[in-house]
Amino acid sequence: MTAVLAPLEELPTTTTALVRATLHAQQGLLERSTARLLSATLSDSVWMVRKASLQLHFFIARSAEQVLFFFARRALPEVRPLSVQLAVTVEAAPQPTPTVISEATQRLSAPPIHLLTVPSCLVAQPSAQDFAQHAPPGTTAEDGILFRMGTDQRSYLGIRHPARGLSAQLCYHQEGQPATMLRGFPVAPFLDLAQSIRGALLEPDDASQALPIQLPHDPGALSDVHVSLFWLIEGFRLMEAGLMESSHAQASPFQQLAVRYEPSVYQAELALRLNQQGFFVSDPAVDAVSLGLRVCVLRERGSLLVRLTLLPPDFLVQGLLRDSFLQALKQSTPLLIRKQLGFLDDDAWSAFLDSAQDRAVIFRVERTRSADVNVVILSTASSRTEGSSRQIIVRCLAQVDAQASPPSVKLSDVALRYDSAQGTSQTLDDETARYFVRLASAFQIWLRVLNQSNE
Repeated sequence: MTAVLAPLEELPTTTTALVRATLHAQQGLLERSTARLLSATLSDSVWMVRKASLQLHFFIARSAEQVLFFFARRALPEVRPLSVQLAVTVEAAPQPTPTVISEATQRLSAPPIHLLTVPSCLVAQPSAQDFAQHAPPGTTAEDGILFRMGTDQRSYLGIRHPARGLSAQLCYHQEGQPATMLRGFPVAPFLDLAQSIRGALLEPDDASQALPIQLPHDPGALSDVHVSLFWLIEGFRLMEAGLMESSHAQASPFQQLAVRYEPSVYQAELALRLNQQGFFVSDPAVDAVSLGLRVCVLRERGSLLVRLTLLPPDFLVQGLLRDSFLQALKQSTPLLIRKQLGFLDDDAWSAFLDSAQDRAVIFRVERTRSADVNVVILSTASSRTEGSSRQIIVRCLAQVDAQASPPSVKLSDVALRYDSAQGTSQTLDDETARYFVRLASAFQIWLRVLNQSNE
């Protein structure tokens, strides 16, 4: 398909047209196989399409007052953070009775039910009391974010004005102890946060509670997020209505053999960057973190249900790419850094990395033209040299080929940023601290946009 821009409100008709093309193909297959059956020369069966799936990957952009979408044959890295992957599946279903058709038609216009799920490390709808107890004084949902951390989720990190970067206000509260306003960016709370994000990525999809929210239904004068959600949901409605019409409106000699279809999967994953007003940020120079939102639309007990899942950030916590990254770190860490850490030979450094592998976290804090700037957090309960828990943070440049098998990672400029063996009074370097507040700002914007109709 070409990269022709089209208003997002045309997306429902585009997806519905593709589904209808499937129905036309089914009709043709049915007619041809039936003709062969009647001729008794080539076949003794009637062929039908039981299930059809579509995978659409398109991009989103804002132009003046419109939100546009387009397909492209080639990768467009300058707009890649503003992308949508839409999966649609229709399946053959039993023919309904006239009563069921009538009831279903009446439900088509009913407003949807929205449920929001967020990573377990986030407090999705913090109350004024939550902010007063765990966040800097004066924090509200308009200017703050609250993280719940630790294996028992009894520690809290409250951040006020994360959009102000290194000038943000921080409060750390471990239950049973007084809340502490933080000066600078002490390492311990953010190590805890990184491990909590890791835990959220590894937990089952159904482990977090889904909270009911209300979203506007009018696409006019809304944020880009609301406009996108509106037309994605309308795409399901229009497709569902089109399938219902096709199931009982076709006049054909093969009407008795006609197949009725229902949508069984309608799921989109959006990768978007937002500004403070909830509008898309497509300029790669703007300092915004991309987060994902999964949108799943389905019928459940007759009601239109929209499940929204705010996804954790793109941390590497398992998989072949992370394994390749750690293997490259074994080979690329300069001797000077290994000596600083007390690992005087290659075997000692390799043994430490092996013991830290299960809890290792890798994330990108910046992207240059030629490489990614990555931070690696290594945490282990014991090491050959220390015999006690130890945490290390390194920063490096990475050139990654994720399509290779196994994935290829080349590291350079490896630098030590933190070593717990050097004492507990250390603070995060500015680059890593700035990433964490950018991430907090992105979460805070998404939660405010998705929760704003509940206030």
